[in-house]
Amino acid sequence: MSNVLTVVTARGHSRELPRKNILPLLGKPLIAWTIECARQAQSVDTLIISSDDSEIISVAESYGCQAPFVRPAELATDEASSIDVILHALDVMKGSFEYVILLQPTSPLRLPQDIDACMALCRDGGADSAVSVCAAGKPLHWMFEIGTSGEMSRVLELPDFGGPRQQHVQPFVLNGAVYVARVEWLRKNRSFVGPHTRAHVMPRERSIDIDSKADFLVAEALLRLQRGA
Repeated sequence: MSNVLTVVTARGHSRELPRKNILPLLGKPLIAWTIECARQAQSVDTLIISSDDSEIISVAESYGCQAPFVRPAELATDEASSIDVILHALDVMKGSFEYVILLQPTSPLRLPQDIDACMALCRDGGADSAVSVCAAGKPLHWMFEIGTSGEMSRVLELPDFGGPRQQHVQPFVLNGAVYVARVEWLRKNRSFVGPHTRAHVMPRERSIDIDSKADFLVAEALLRLQRGA
């Protein structure tokens, strides 16, 4: 019996880029890249779509993703959290799942190996959760907040502001590509990130998270480069 539930989350409304989850990207809908990637990952067995949109559900099914339910409208708003969406999927499926994987269609450049690496950190490495990250573009020393009058203040008070960039602390950020957690732990903590979460580092060129038209064009260009076009 499957003990891993993989959920692709895709609501119909998107503010900055309308209908982005099914926009054609190099000949196939954006969501198809994530579904095809998941189906190639060794750690993915039960793969479902959580969506409120009939067209998205139809597209997902056409690429081999199960659609056992329609997401309630109250979980498809801008205010709805990903955790609530995942917990709803777990409740509806009613299986004895030990792990859950969250995949967002907005990360079309992830590879099956990225999914499997995050799962391995949990299943083989003993972590309660694992997430994909990438190196931030700039060091923490270079990050500032700007006040209402335009004045600058450093986000964090760190020593040794000067010196070569290579000597600065390298921060990492969530890239949105892969989230994995033990179901029992996730229900208790209501977050994929906790004190002992493990990180799977992905290169920045595969960490694009599509939110705008510019992001979409960048993803398209990167995919063309990957294909040698």
